Amino acid sequence: MTMRPKIIQIIFGLMVSFIFGQTQPYQGGSGDGFALGSIPITTLTNTELSVLYRGGSEDGFAFETLDITTLNNTDLSVLYQGGSGDGFTHNSIDVTTLTNTDLAILYQGGSGDGFAYNVIDITTLTNTDLGALFKGGSGDGFATLTADPIVLDDFPRIKLAIKVILQGAALNPNEGENNLMRDDLRLNNLLPTTSPYGDGISCEASVFNTGGTDGTGSTTDDIVDWIFVELRQSNNASTIVTSKSALLQRDGDVVDIDGVSPLVIPYEPGDYYVTVKHRNHLGVMTANSTSLSQVTRNANFQNNGFNTFGSNARVQLGNGKMALWYGDVNGNGSSKFSGANNDSNRIKDRILSDPFNILGLLTFSSSGYLNEDVDLNGTVRFSGAQNDTNLIKDNVLSHPNNVLGLSTFTIIEQIPNN
Repeated sequence: MTMRPKIIQIIFGLMVSFIFGQTQPYQGGSGDGFALGSIPITTLTNTELSVLYRGGSEDGFAFETLDITTLNNTDLSVLYQGGSGDGFTHNSIDVTTLTNTDLAILYQGGSGDGFAYNVIDITTLTNTDLGALFKGGSGDGFATLTADPIVLDDFPRIKLAIKVILQGAALNPNEGENNLMRDDLRLNNLLPTTSPYGDGISCEASVFNTGGTDGTGSTTDDIVDWIFVELRQSNNASTIVTSKSALLQRDGDVVDIDGVSPLVIPYEPGDYYVTVKHRNHLGVMTANSTSLSQVTRNANFQNNGFNTFGSNARVQLGNGKMALWYGDVNGNGSSKFSGANNDSNRIKDRILSDPFNILGLLTFSSSGYLNEDVDLNGTVRFSGAQNDTNLIKDNVLSHPNNVLGLSTFTIIEQIPNN
């Protein structure tokens, strides 16, 4: 007889569950990957909410609740608190108010496997993109979710696809590579990871690997040297508004410091002149200012039909392509074989001051990443076979403006001075 009331109670409970169960909202599982719970019906007439959300410790047994939160709270001490997945510890985020300048953690949560959790780095408005807006475990110990990257298109930037050739690196090309520059500096591990142009930009050493960082890229994209790009005012070409170091590939592409991407300059879009410079070559500038923005703009200084500022600003190579004149080893904006402040003497001084040239021989060869290395082969010679001094003389004597063939003629960089 004692069993009948209990059976009636069970039947009544099942009927109530059937009638009212579908009005219950969702409450997360206890973290064991199998169970989930429910919370009582919540309506606008509720006087309080006893649970906002607080994840389980992932041990499959316990979960916690937050204290009642109303509009009268002065702050929230926890935006999200979740377990690391080990069933014992959890992490919290410090008080966050509108006066915070950044958020060190947007979301931190366990992957559900009991070992790992993920942290998102500090994110500010200067970030160019967000790799993940959400990353968290599904609670079953196996799967995670990620959001696709979001690019913030409203930060000012200019994207350029520049092509340029250095005359020095184009001399004596490798067999079968007449349209490629040599990359002797890279092959001899002489390229520095920090730009020589003083803006402090650096790249990873792996960018100088054959085939790029992962070693699978085309060898035509291997790095020759650092290059320097300037933007100048459209109404005053002698005024530089911004500049950035970049890298030069063997096929002439000027790329960003990852060694493959088009160059991005963080500056306001607008009309600008574009100049390209190198540490021992004479720079060039576009003949006219052009509209630049986040839409990639081409500037092909290799092309004979591409107009540049000034007269004979580039030298024509045997394959018909245009290149920057080599020979400005002292960085004064000119190339000079003889006479006052000539570049030949700079080469001689380098040789005589080399600490390994203990006999002071003019035929000594210096090695390294040196501005006096006109042909960019990693070696400097003042006299003797294949010396750098004669290279400067050859350019001076063959320059179209040197109609008298004077060895004292000076090749002047065709870029307006400040």
